[in-house]
Amino acid sequence: MSVGSSHVNLKRLTQICALLDVSEGYILNGVSSYSKKYLDDEFKELLDKCTPENQKMIYNIAKTIVASQNEKD
Repeated sequence: MSVGSSHVNLKRLTQICALLDVSEGYILNGVSSYSKKYLDDEFKELLDKCTPENQKMIYNIAKTIVASQNEKD
């Protein structure tokens, strides 16, 4: 009786991802960096551990990065 398990090498994984038009990261851990919700849970968990002052600082840094990125586009 065969259990149908096999190992996939990186080259084959890349080929499969190209065929499916998804990233390797999405296949490996279910997260796509192109998703609108990318890292939402991780950021929420991280921010929950910060003081309000640090949350404000992180917000201002993110706002500066977004403004800088928008200038380049």
